[in-house]
Parts: sequence; C-alpha cells; structure tokens
Amino acid sequence: MKSSLLRAKRRSRDALATAGIAYVVVDQPMSLWRKWGFSRAGWRDGRRGEYWLLVQIILLVGFIGLPAWPSGAPLGARIGGIALILTGVVIAWLAARTMGRSLTPLPHPPDGSRLITSGVYRYVRHPIYGSVLLMTGGTAVALWSLPHLLGTLLLLVFFDAKARREELWLRQRFADYEEYARRVHKLLPGVY
Repeated sequence: MKSSLLRAKRRSRDALATAGIAYVVVDQPMSLWRKWGFSRAGWRDGRRGEYWLLVQIILLVGFIGLPAWPSGAPLGARIGGIALILTGVVIAWLAARTMGRSLTPLPHPPDGSRLITSGVYRYVRHPIYGSVLLMTGGTAVALWSLPHLLGTLLLLVFFDAKARREELWLRQRFADYEEYARRVHKLLPGVY
C-alpha cells in the first residue's frame, strides 16, 4: 500500500514538473511571440515584417558559418576587433533596455508602443542594427577575414533596406518621427 502511494505521488510530481516545463518552454515563448506581434497570418503575408526577420536570421547564421580567410590576424587587429565586438554588445544591450516594452524583433512597431528618442536613440535611430554591424565588423577585423568583411557589407545593405521599410511604418504610427529622422542619423552616429 505504501509503495503504491509513493508511486502515485511520484507520478503526480512528475506530471506537475512536466506541466511546469511545458509552461516555461512552450507557453512563455509563445506568449512573448504573440506580444511582439507574431501571428500565423503574419507568417503567411509578412504584414509586420516577418520575412525581414527570417532573412536577417539566415544572413546572421550564414555569417557565423563563414570561413576566416586569410588567417593570422595581427595582435592589434585582434584587440581592435574584440573592442568593436564588445562595443556592439554594450550598445545592443543599452538599446534593448531603452526600448523596454516597445522592443520587438519585427520591423513593424508593436501595438501600444511609443517612439523612443532617449538613451542611445538620441544618437542613432537604429542602434541595434548598428550594433550588429559593429559586432560583425569587429569579427572581420579580429579574424582578419575578407569573407567576414564582405558579410558585414552585405548586412549593411540589408539593415539599410530593413530600416527604410521600418521607417515607413514608424512614420505612419508616430507624427513626430519625421522631425526625429531629420536630426538623428540612421545607423552610424554622425555618419549615416
């Protein structure tokens, strides 16, 4: 009798643990994806820029898989490249923190979002895109790699196009976006 009661308690505990894991692994991410504006319809028609995100993921995975050629970066290049990568990480973190609830991986602003013009957004309109370029450019320098340099240039062209599409939606959503765009550079502070 006692052993069957113990087995029943274990099964009950295991069922609760499984439900908890399912909640954390499935329900929480799905809730976040819905909050960000993902939907089945969006994946069918790209209404919030889902295809832009998909291409971005493909490009970044492709970048990671690039061979380092030629090899043998000088020490100064390695140090400089690592500094660029770390700068990109810090800027991305600051930008994500500043965005708060308005943060989404999709280029379409989420419902209920607000225009962010403070923090790193005072200096550049798309600091997360710029930070990714700093990280990929830093990788190219640290590895002294021509394929990674070309990959960074491809990502620059991609992020410029993605930002143009995103800004169409931002102009529709926020009346003061045009004035903000006139005074703040797109990807690189003081440059572009």
